[in-house]
Amino acid sequence: MLLQKIEKWFTRVKPNVYREEDGFYEVPYLINTPQAFIESWAKLPFCTHDRKAQSMSSTASVYAKNIIHYQEITEGLWVFFADIKFKNNIHFKLSIAEDIPADCYLLAFVINKLPYEANQAVWENSTRDYQSWAIIKPGKAINVNYFKNAHVLFYHISLNKTWFKKNILSIGGIKKSELNAFLASNQDYIIWPTSEINFEPSFDAAWKSIQQKGNQGAANLLELKIHTLKLINLFLTQLSDKEKHKQYFNVADCDRKRVLQVERIIMDRLLTEFPSIEGIANKLNISTTKLKNDFKAQFGMPMYQYYLSKKMAYAKDLLLKDHVLIKNVAHYMGYENISKFSAAFKKYQGCLPSDVIQQKNKL
Repeated sequence: MLLQKIEKWFTRVKPNVYREEDGFYEVPYLINTPQAFIESWAKLPFCTHDRKAQSMSSTASVYAKNIIHYQEITEGLWVFFADIKFKNNIHFKLSIAEDIPADCYLLAFVINKLPYEANQAVWENSTRDYQSWAIIKPGKAINVNYFKNAHVLFYHISLNKTWFKKNILSIGGIKKSELNAFLASNQDYIIWPTSEINFEPSFDAAWKSIQQKGNQGAANLLELKIHTLKLINLFLTQLSDKEKHKQYFNVADCDRKRVLQVERIIMDRLLTEFPSIEGIANKLNISTTKLKNDFKAQFGMPMYQYYLSKKMAYAKDLLLKDHVLIKNVAHYMGYENISKFSAAFKKYQGCLPSDVIQQKNKL
């Protein structure tokens, strides 16, 4: 019955698969339930589905190269790991089919690695990395956009209402958290940045665990369950301080793509001057006021402050490379005066460039 309903849904949306709009190819799939996601993704033209190994992959597509592993850990709790390298700008349209039950919360952790396009002749293999958590209510959807050449790692945790109520809502302190405020709101989803907590070690452990496949999925299901529960706990820990984490991304779907385009323009200018806000607004046919408000809503800070923070984060990445001099990094960042570079670096990184060099040399 489920397959018949998904076939009916796909027949309806098939004309829109790979439809290009604003420079992005549209890829729709369902998130009603874990099973609906698996079957709808498996129907995409570029997908090869290995049901026994519980994985879906594509290597020949002109749109993306990907591998997705999935596993039901226990009743009501599923995990999905995806490693996707984008060959074009992609707009994922997460959808809900009205005739398929939708009773799952989707908790998503994402690591987005996007190369610095402006510096290829200077530093090889450098990426600007973003991490974020998102939670989507049952029966709700979200549109997500990724740029060409991005390398994205996803860890999606699907929790049905019964599991969520028993294992999440019963935790002490939840009623005072940002999570409860979201659940009581009329918002369909919220995306939080993860600047305060480093999730990557737990993510890497979970990813390694699910890659160790047995004949019917993960070889060590208990290990995968432990890593998954740890990640859920880290997410809840992040939301325990209401003041620290009251900032979250709250930009309408129709505006998010445009904000990401603005962010990319800024990031590609890290080695040059800060771009004109008026010029960007004119290019994207938006008022400067709305542009600045939307950008701050999504990234939590004004555009110029974001530019400087990422500029200094990039500088730190360069300082951590072998045989790098502070004066050279300062020069690439556009600073002729090392003292001014050091002051800006300390403001956004909390330490001096020399501290980074000293710490690196101790390793």
